[in-house]
Amino acid sequence: MKKPRLKNLLATALPAGAGMLAVLSLIFREILQPQAPAGPLFWGTQALLAGSIIVLAITGARRGASHSLRAALERFASGHIFDDLTHDEPDPAPDGRGDPLEALLGRGFSALRELIREVHESAQGSEKVGRRLAREVAETLFLIGQIAGESAETARLARNLSTQVDRGASTVEEIQQELASLVMRIASQRGLVEQSATAVAQMSASIESVASVTESKRSSAEGLLDLASQGRSQVSTTEGVIGKVGSSVQSVNTMVNVINEIAARTNLLAMNAAIEAAHAGSFGRGFAVVAAEIRNLAESTAHNAKQISQTLKELVDNIDQAQVASQHTARSFGDIEEGVHSVVEAFQEIAAATRELSQGTGEVVSATTSLREITTGISSSADDMKNGTATVTELLASTRQAARETTEAMDSIGTSLTALSGGTTELTRLGAENNSQVIHLFQTLRNTQEQDSTREDDRFQTGLSIQRLETANLMLDHVRWLTEIRSVLDARDPVSPALEIPDTALTQWLQVEGKTRSGDPQTYRRLTETHRKTRDLSRELPALYRENPAAAEEQFQELLAESRTILEILTTLQEGSTPTWTPGLSVKVDIFDEHHKRWLAIIDQLYRVLRDGSSDEVLEKTFDDVIAYTDYHLGAEEAAFEHFGYPQCQNHKEMHQKLAKKIHALHREMQEGNKKMVALEVMDFLEDWVVKHIVKCDKLYAPFFQNLEVAQFLRDRKF
Repeated sequence: MKKPRLKNLLATALPAGAGMLAVLSLIFREILQPQAPAGPLFWGTQALLAGSIIVLAITGARRGASHSLRAALERFASGHIFDDLTHDEPDPAPDGRGDPLEALLGRGFSALRELIREVHESAQGSEKVGRRLAREVAETLFLIGQIAGESAETARLARNLSTQVDRGASTVEEIQQELASLVMRIASQRGLVEQSATAVAQMSASIESVASVTESKRSSAEGLLDLASQGRSQVSTTEGVIGKVGSSVQSVNTMVNVINEIAARTNLLAMNAAIEAAHAGSFGRGFAVVAAEIRNLAESTAHNAKQISQTLKELVDNIDQAQVASQHTARSFGDIEEGVHSVVEAFQEIAAATRELSQGTGEVVSATTSLREITTGISSSADDMKNGTATVTELLASTRQAARETTEAMDSIGTSLTALSGGTTELTRLGAENNSQVIHLFQTLRNTQEQDSTREDDRFQTGLSIQRLETANLMLDHVRWLTEIRSVLDARDPVSPALEIPDTALTQWLQVEGKTRSGDPQTYRRLTETHRKTRDLSRELPALYRENPAAAEEQFQELLAESRTILEILTTLQEGSTPTWTPGLSVKVDIFDEHHKRWLAIIDQLYRVLRDGSSDEVLEKTFDDVIAYTDYHLGAEEAAFEHFGYPQCQNHKEMHQKLAKKIHALHREMQEGNKKMVALEVMDFLEDWVVKHIVKCDKLYAPFFQNLEVAQFLRDRKF
């Protein structure tokens, strides 16, 4: 056969080589430097590929360029890079063996397909990293916001402390002056207390003397009371005697009246006798003498009776006067007795009072002694207080310095937080840029996959990855917006135009495709309402910050809390759904397949709780169910490993321990901090770990347990 000319060789090789080069150039551009200017590495790689392909193509053409090789090159040039090398049987060589060039190209294409698959897996890994980066950046911002708020509050407290310390120092100086004056007054008071103690001692002695005199006079008064009582009794007796004398005088007066009457009759009888004697003449002379004597006696008796009567009258008057005087005297003695009795009672009261006064004086003396001791103690305490105020002054100086240093440290922390916030902004930008590059890479892979009808599942997964990364960029854009607000607050510039918040990517997304991507109206409504609330809170910040920075910090924390809800919803939208059981996950042990189904179902329940925005109580309950079932399943597997003697028991248990340690650590984080974000991390971790663990580890024990009664053993062990 005539050897082909060079131009014929090139005509045969170049079409296939050009198509292949176009595909490889695009792929390697994405692998080496996505969205970057082509550098020496890129062009060198393309030149090497072009040269190799042309040489191989020419060599193939020189050997006849089999129909199957041409078909493979044409399919590869058209983008079917995931096809097998040929669909037809290769042309046999003259010696009966396959074409070595075709075999070489087949191996090269297989290696290239493997490389592209690795690129695809790497892109999927980048997609997971991008999603996690969005969450971690958000968490970082939340922490920055909390620390910034706390540091601002701490700085404010430190400044207030410094001000109060200055006031305290001034007050302490006043206290020192007052203490100096107090020490002087205490010294003066101590002298007065000594004088008071002496005076009280003298007063006590005087009171004891008064008590003694009072007691003596009380005894005398009691004696006088007895005498007054006796005098009143004697006067009463005298009054009675005077009354009796008066009665006797009355009797005498009666007798005098009788005498007067007898004298009058005797005188009348004498007159009659004289008359009769005169009539009798001489015979009557002797009788007349007798009659005259009788008459004289009668007249004398009458005269004496008259005098007696007059004397008795005077005596009666005197007796009456004596009786009246006696009555007056009796009343006077009664008054005297009452007065003396009152005096006695008064002396008794005085004695009792002096006794009480004596006791009180004793207490006063005791109190004065105590007061003297207290005064001495106060004097000592005043000296201690003086020394203490000096120490307090030193402490206040140290506190003032510490407050000043704390304020400076808080300002430094604020500066660092501002820088960190700026770094977070840059990290957010880089994360979004990286996600965009990965999205572009996925789009390139999807364009390649769209030319191959057999790669529909890969196209679906690639499209899902693109949606996840786009959602991650929404999260990063929202975080960037929060970071800008934080930077404005840290810069203390409430009039900055950055607080006049423009439309964010999330706003546009909600208006365009959010309702479709949200999946259900309730989730979309929650996301829309929460987003509107964050916008309202951000608009209120400038005026609030001008009026009350502390209140603005509190409102920023509220803004972070609402933004956290937005990120939670977006994260659940990223997930889309959780892994479900497929026959490809079977480990050929029915009881463990049932465990794995239940395990994945509980993880799916955790996803639904997060997606629906259930309460923290429901979330914690579901999380507890995940942990409880994880512990149950791992325990059941390990019990079976040990009972049946599985050779890889120890290695498998070590992997279980790492899982248990990780999930329990996340559980503690959930109890201590942000529940939903930690729950999302748990869900991501379990989704990835469970599926990989089942496929790469659990399937290894399938042959070992194939003919063993694992289910019966677990039932016996009450698993």
